[in-house]
Amino acid sequence: MSNKEELAQIIHYTREIETIIKSKFKVDGNGLHQYIDSIQKHFDAAFIKDLRYLATMRNKSMHEHDFKLNNLKSYENLAIKTIAKLNEYKPIPKMRVPPVGSRNIVRINSNRRNSSSNQKGSKLKLFFFAIAILILFLFLKSMYLPYDTKSNDLSYIITSIKQAMLESKEPTNSPYINKVHNHIIVTDSKPIPKPTQKFRCEGKVWCSQMSSCQEATFYIQNCPNTKMDGDGDGIPCRKQWCH
Repeated sequence: MSNKEELAQIIHYTREIETIIKSKFKVDGNGLHQYIDSIQKHFDAAFIKDLRYLATMRNKSMHEHDFKLNNLKSYENLAIKTIAKLNEYKPIPKMRVPPVGSRNIVRINSNRRNSSSNQKGSKLKLFFFAIAILILFLFLKSMYLPYDTKSNDLSYIITSIKQAMLESKEPTNSPYINKVHNHIIVTDSKPIPKPTQKFRCEGKVWCSQMSSCQEATFYIQNCPNTKMDGDGDGIPCRKQWCH
């Protein structure tokens, strides 16, 4: 690759980084290094170091005669990962704090509302708790207890529930049979395995980074900032993969 082609690739990635920083962080400055100074509080030191490396190599390629990168491919991969991380960044929303003079009034009013609501809430909780216990008792009685004259005795009910719960834990010969106190549930079909996803977004944007037409199609349909469908017809990488 000639120096002009290499410089064009470097400028392409760094301009995209500048555009993302300006639009997402609303910063001002005269170059990529000044943009990095404005956003370094939002990222860790390793990521800021990568950004400065990309900016420095861009400046050397533009201003130093016969400068050539040792490995353009690694520069491109680093730029792609950097762009992906910038696009994924979401700022933390600021919490609204009421004025100092209004805090005591708000606290007093909220305490009054809470005390009255707590009294009503405790009564409702007791009522619904009693209803839930009754429903649970009727459900267990219908599921686990045989119907006879002894079922009205409380001690017999408790003993029968314990026995039914122990029997339900007994292992069965078939993996598709569940035994619950004289009831057998048979399942004919085996569990359907969940489909696994073959590809995932890893910051790739060019056809040269793809390994198949399926991977390229996955990237243009699911991943951001891809450069593989120039005519926008939904078919990527016609020359390399999707003939």
